[in-house]
Amino acid sequence: MEKSAKDRETAARQLLDQGRKQLLGDAPELLPAIYLMKAEPAEEPGPLRADGLTLYYHPETVIRDYLAEKKSIPRQLLHILCHGLLGHFQRRKGQMADLFDAAADLSANALALELDPKFARKPDRETREKYLGNVDTLYLAARTKEEAQALTDHARPFREDDHSLWDDPPSGKNGAQSDAMARIRQLWQNTVCQVAEGMNRNGRGDTAGTLSELFRETDSSPISYTELLRRFCALRELAHADPDSINRIWYHVGLDLTGDTPILEPDELREDRTLEHIAVALDTSGSCSGEVMEGFLRELLAVLRDGGGPKVEFTLIQCDEEIQKVETLSGEDMAERLCRGIRLLGWGGTDFRPVFDYVKGQREREDGVKFAGLLYLTDGWGQYPREKPDYPVVFLFPRGEEAWDEDIGCVCPDWITKVFIQNDGSLRIDEKA
Repeated sequence: MEKSAKDRETAARQLLDQGRKQLLGDAPELLPAIYLMKAEPAEEPGPLRADGLTLYYHPETVIRDYLAEKKSIPRQLLHILCHGLLGHFQRRKGQMADLFDAAADLSANALALELDPKFARKPDRETREKYLGNVDTLYLAARTKEEAQALTDHARPFREDDHSLWDDPPSGKNGAQSDAMARIRQLWQNTVCQVAEGMNRNGRGDTAGTLSELFRETDSSPISYTELLRRFCALRELAHADPDSINRIWYHVGLDLTGDTPILEPDELREDRTLEHIAVALDTSGSCSGEVMEGFLRELLAVLRDGGGPKVEFTLIQCDEEIQKVETLSGEDMAERLCRGIRLLGWGGTDFRPVFDYVKGQREREDGVKFAGLLYLTDGWGQYPREKPDYPVVFLFPRGEEAWDEDIGCVCPDWITKVFIQNDGSLRIDEKA
């Protein structure tokens, strides 16, 4: 490589490093996403492009963009990581490319405005009123050729990157692209959880609701309880010797900070996962009893016994119109009692507010339990709190049947993630939310 070419590549990498640090300074909670993808130079001219694992940059283009506008590099980086958080990398294949790209760019910019508004483009009034929403909503709303053209026209100013690699991801093990897509999906789902946890921990409650919704948007296929909790708990798994399981975040942080030395855990086979405390509320008003309750408790027990799953401690809260009983379930010591069954108390009406008050009180007390979130097994009939909490909330509805009625005030708020328990015991996250 000629000296001038080496100099350009060095300068471009320094500009990317500077852009990452600018984002990190504004929103340190974004660290897992900022350093998830390694940066590699590309020979072909063009804007930044990513496949979910690697960020490709053309040195001369990066330098040119920076000279034209100092904020262009962090804005492009923020836009790309928003694509990742919203699950766009693995969802474009099979779609109408131009229309999907437009919807993805608009939804990514909307998220960027919430995460770090300094580096996001400001939409005009018409765009704010007509073209805000997730990628599916925007994509499906364009039902005619004219509507599709209007969407792509409005999205054009918000295009920051090249999407060409979204249809051609790197091959996984044995050359299977399906393996690579699953790997990309899992990496970004875990990253969403880590970013959400950081936002909650640092008091950014206004953003917590948005981030809590991201994991239900990234994948609409049926999932297990363990997978739901993986997304919910923001696992922090340390590095393994297997290159596919190395902690990419700290690996690339090390490379960026030192130039050639990744940060790896000395004991590469050790796991050190943070214990997460989850509040689990059981609606004991009568509608969720019997087989449904037993199945739900069996799944919780399976999670407690799963050494490879999330490291969690459940606080089980029985509640109808008021809290009837609170008990802690942690590890194998509770297994036998759960297997023998649990004595349910209550059977009155349903009011969800006492549980929310209890969780809030614990989180605010200096010696209280710092719950990472709330799972609530219920049919949805009951009084909901008026204000959105600063932690994620998931309501699980038996057999996919939710019940609420606007006429009597039982309306499930939008900030609650709705998960439907299927007949086969799998879970499906609400796609309409």
